[in-house]
Amino acid sequence: MTHTMQLQPLPFEMIRNGTKTIELRLYDEKRRKIRVGDDIVFALAGNPGETLRVRVTGLYVFDSFAALYGALPLLECGYTQDDLETASPKDMDLYYSAEAQRKYGAVGIRIEPAARAEERPEAGMEYRRIGTSRMEALWKLQKLYKAEIGEDEPGEAEKERLSEAIEDGRIFFFGAFDKDALVGCCSVTAGFSTFDYRAGGVFEDFYILPGYRHQGIARKLVRFARRESGVSSLTVGCADCDVEMYRSLGFSVPVGNLLAYGGPDGEKP
Repeated sequence: MTHTMQLQPLPFEMIRNGTKTIELRLYDEKRRKIRVGDDIVFALAGNPGETLRVRVTGLYVFDSFAALYGALPLLECGYTQDDLETASPKDMDLYYSAEAQRKYGAVGIRIEPAARAEERPEAGMEYRRIGTSRMEALWKLQKLYKAEIGEDEPGEAEKERLSEAIEDGRIFFFGAFDKDALVGCCSVTAGFSTFDYRAGGVFEDFYILPGYRHQGIARKLVRFARRESGVSSLTVGCADCDVEMYRSLGFSVPVGNLLAYGGPDGEKP
């Protein structure tokens, strides 16, 4: 499917010369029709006869431009080193009203020239264990994951404790990579389980960027995590609304209810 949009001269030229690879837009009805693999034809404002055709290679959906600015690399979104320090979500107020932003949210559309996309063979996703050297990329997904499940955003203290746990081997993180970009992750905490009297693991922190969902990546990531973690059994606790999703990923054996201990008065340790 091909979509049409208009661009001002500066972003038009930045896309043409390859310095802007993510287009920021309101996630309204028009943008909700866009899918990975679609084409977009950008027409130059003031000269609609001049156009650029690009291919959509990723979609990053957020509740707000504030969340988007905190997660995406702004140097790929049309900013330069000269204006990076002053970059702000409020820059989008120039284009969209506050009411529209609250109603629709925001989307980052990753693009590349359509001709290049057609010439380049699909390399496929890569699945790798994530170490602390990729902590910044992992932490961005952690915050997106927590926001999606309705939990408070973790802070620097939590980040430091997680980094130490990964370094010590107390938790294993695994990722799906598009080229070198981390687009999905999950964790396995391993121990001994009497489920089958072998190593068992608890599966958590499962998150795939919206633009990469429904492409088989999640199933492959789960299989990779189980194999690479070395566990025999793998369990997951989830909300009722997510049961069918996890069943489709291979978590098909019911093991009863999962409860977290809160102490006699519900306090946390």
